Amino acid sequence: YSDVNSTFSNVPAYSWSIEVVTHEQGHLMGSKHTHACAWNGNNTAIDGCGPAVGYTEGTCATGPVPSGSVGGTIMSYCHLVNGVGINFNNGFGPQPKTLITNNVNNASCLTACGPPPTCDIPTGLGAGSITSTSALLSWAAVAGSASYTLQWKPTSAGVFNTITGLTNTSHALNGLAANTAHHFQVLAVCASGSSAYSALTAFTTAAGTCSDVYEPNGTNGTAVVIPVNSTLSASIGTNGDLDWYRFSNTSAQPNIKVSLTNLAANYQLRLYRSNTLLATSSNTGTTSEQIIYNTATVATNYKVKVNGASGAFSAAQCYVLMVQIGQSPFSMQGIEEGIIQPLTGDGIISIYPNPASDVVNIVLPASHLPSTIEVLDATGRMVHSFGSGAGDVTTNLVFDMSDKPEGMYLVRVTRGDESTVQRLIIAR
Repeated sequence: YSDVNSTFSNVPAYSWSIEVVTHEQGHLMGSKHTHACAWNGNNTAIDGCGPAVGYTEGTCATGPVPSGSVGGTIMSYCHLVNGVGINFNNGFGPQPKTLITNNVNNASCLTACGPPPTCDIPTGLGAGSITSTSALLSWAAVAGSASYTLQWKPTSAGVFNTITGLTNTSHALNGLAANTAHHFQVLAVCASGSSAYSALTAFTTAAGTCSDVYEPNGTNGTAVVIPVNSTLSASIGTNGDLDWYRFSNTSAQPNIKVSLTNLAANYQLRLYRSNTLLATSSNTGTTSEQIIYNTATVATNYKVKVNGASGAFSAAQCYVLMVQIGQSPFSMQGIEEGIIQPLTGDGIISIYPNPASDVVNIVLPASHLPSTIEVLDATGRMVHSFGSGAGDVTTNLVFDMSDKPEGMYLVRVTRGDESTVQRLIIAR
């Protein structure tokens, strides 16, 4: 036990903390105090610092007290004698040093003397039982190891996943991405310490497959009836594949929300009532698609069409489709302009000013079909509805939004079996 202070000085300057720790270690290695009757080959004292301050060990004659210029040694009590102190340059002193050194050199080893034990790096790494989502990783046992640490990651990832405390020489990974290259490495943990990591070993998961139980449903007439408010998985498995689904809404839950997620390629989503196109969502790339159609029309022949844009398809990855119906209108927040489609290639509808404060103009291109215009607020509630007849010239319609609060609105224009939606901002 060493009762140290909270501070110390660097040697050779004296400080109590360094003195007391070193002094007690000297005792552990067999040295007595220098004022004890145990030295000089005749059981006499080396110095008299202990008796000078009231401490004696034995009945021999008191030893000399060193001068302040010489100072005491580590195993003395000279730090208690005014004007003397302990000089760290004296170390343990010749006799205690010799005693301590001999005790160490003549002691038997606690364990067999020799090179320290090693913890070898694991070898024989390999991956087996590989599927599209799993793999069994294994390695050879390391003698003396208590456990292993495994690191793995997709090759393209920047950070490893780490699993510690493995006591077996294999570990199963699950939930992996299909058709993806991976790396893994292993280290051994021994009583003497841990080894370095092994070299990286590579493996690649198998390509995934998607089981589509809804085929054949490639035409409007073969649309498969699906439940609402639940998800389904299917695929666009070939170039030109089309998937059609049919569902019903109810008078208690008339409003409709269709979501298409987990896309492997650029897919498009359309909503019909019988043969009438109601809305389209066609984001680019693998961005999810969504259609919100708040309506009072109840029917059993609403239909959803999913297809790949420009022949896009993937037999390996299923998409996820969900059709929801609800009593309250679904929120239109988040419906971005990327899903808004013009009625035809030449018939671009324009709205101005946008943002507007009160009066809004909507310009309709010439058409042989009449138009229905609906203005919806952010909750999907209709706040304006009016029509425009067919005409062979451009039509400019004006409506007043001065009594409506600021915010985002959607303007839906329907002609025949085609529809388009554009955003309108009211700001004052």
